[in-house]
Amino acid sequence: MADLPAKHYLGIYRCRLALAEKGITHPPSETVNFVKELVAGLSVLQPEMKIRLESQGRYRRFIIADSGALLAEITLPDSQDD
Repeated sequence: MADLPAKHYLGIYRCRLALAEKGITHPPSETVNFVKELVAGLSVLQPEMKIRLESQGRYRRFIIADSGALLAEITLPDSQDD
């Protein structure tokens, strides 16, 4: 997958968090906590900073492309597709 700007992921995960907080979606609490941490981490980055998403099975890893620094990672619960 191509590296995408932080603002791309921030928009997506802010929306997912809002849906969960409003009770529209019902992801596991572990996933909601992960999304909160990811949104917090993304919100302090420059909007154009490139982020690499690594995905294998249920495992997700968000990496700052320029430095290789790990921003966030999670192994999704069995009951959750994405």
